[in-house]
Amino acid sequence: MEFYRLNHVGQTVDFVKRKRAEFLPLARRRLGVWQALVHLNELVDYSDTDTDLP
Repeated sequence: MEFYRLNHVGQTVDFVKRKRAEFLPLARRRLGVWQALVHLNELVDYSDTDTDLP
C-alpha cells in the first residue's frame, strides 16, 4: 500500500510534464520489433506483489 500512496503523492502537474518531456520524444532507444519484444520480456512489474515473474 505504501507504494501506491507514494505514487499518488508524487503525481503533480510538474512531475507529469517532466516525464512527458523525457519520454514522449522517443529518443531514448531505437529497437527493431524483435529487440523490443526481447526487452519487454525482461521487464518485471514491481507493483504486482503477487509475482516476481516478468
